[in-house]
Amino acid sequence: MLLVVLLQLYLGMSFVVIQPGAAIDLARIVHTPLGETPRQGAFLLTAVSSQRANLLTALLALARPDTDLIPTRHELPQGMDLQGYLELMERMMEESKMVAQAVALRQAGYQVRVENLVRVEQVLPISPARGLLEPGDLLIAIDGHPIATIDELKMRLQDRSVGDEVALLVVRDGEFREILVPTVGESQTSELPALQIIVGPDLEYDLPMEITIDAGNIKGSSAGLMFALEILDQLRAGKLTGGRKIAGTGSLTLEGKVEAVGGVRQKVIAAGRAGAEYFLVPLANAAEARSVSGPMQVVAVEHIDDAIRFLQKIAGAQAS
Repeated sequence: MLLVVLLQLYLGMSFVVIQPGAAIDLARIVHTPLGETPRQGAFLLTAVSSQRANLLTALLALARPDTDLIPTRHELPQGMDLQGYLELMERMMEESKMVAQAVALRQAGYQVRVENLVRVEQVLPISPARGLLEPGDLLIAIDGHPIATIDELKMRLQDRSVGDEVALLVVRDGEFREILVPTVGESQTSELPALQIIVGPDLEYDLPMEITIDAGNIKGSSAGLMFALEILDQLRAGKLTGGRKIAGTGSLTLEGKVEAVGGVRQKVIAAGRAGAEYFLVPLANAAEARSVSGPMQVVAVEHIDDAIRFLQKIAGAQAS
């Protein structure tokens, strides 16, 4: 019995179980002033279910192809506890909602003013930026490339290698400073470069209408593409789906680029179970998505324009 208890404690501290989560009709959680128009199709938000492992779920993960047992150190940045990680994911979700609104409204022809910067919330004890960056610093650019969102910061860092020195353009107390910081591994076993800082969005925006998105307990930025498509569909009187059930995933930048996300295999499985006919996915995740898609068609996109063109194509085919 003692051995079982110790094993349970070890699994709970060291591993998380990732499974297919919900596939939610976005019309239920995204609301615009023009969102009451009836439609036949649907855009689906797909999510993963993540929980601390125990003996039963660990055994199920080993037996079921749709479930992964992931070491916690692969999920959490070094030096960040679970609560800190969840708070970061919540901030990324809030940023994702704002970005989706701005991109969709611009696609619909509205004027949108958005000022978004990345603000340093905390410098972790193991960070090479300790003593160089301070909470409240605004990160303006990395290696000369402007950054406006947390995802853009991560994307630019991933262009480098662990140990590379990056040049950060920072605003502190109203003054610009350039700070050189070496990168370290994102986690104990990761080869992805990171700064080991906790960041959040610093948002100022003026939107022409009120849009609400109630994502519940879903966190992170991977729903950005689908949020934007749902908003745009409501603004276009439900004509974007072509009467089809369309799922997808992908982080969105303010310029409309669709960036890679995690948990794609589980999201595709969730979409298939919900009866989706198509799955929109970042190009970088397409091979993983197709490995479990079955009869569902996987559509790789690099920009929201790619997704809109594909949707217009199937809508036109449906009408002809």
